[in-house]
Amino acid sequence: MTREALVSSDLHPNSGNGRDHIFKIITGAGKHSVKKAVLKPAIYNMLKDNNYEHYADLDNGVFLVRLRK
Repeated sequence: MTREALVSSDLHPNSGNGRDHIFKIITGAGKHSVKKAVLKPAIYNMLKDNNYEHYADLDNGVFLVRLRK
């Protein structure tokens, strides 16, 4: 959905270079989970399995995902 919006120019890149759109996903560190973090590893695995170009700060549960126009 977002990639298609970038290609069709319905969504404009936010990185300043005219082609990249960066999403910030904040899952949190998972410190309040009863056993262990659930959302953080699920997001990490989803990004990895779908070959999204991303940066993962796993200590804090923050992901930066790059989509290209």
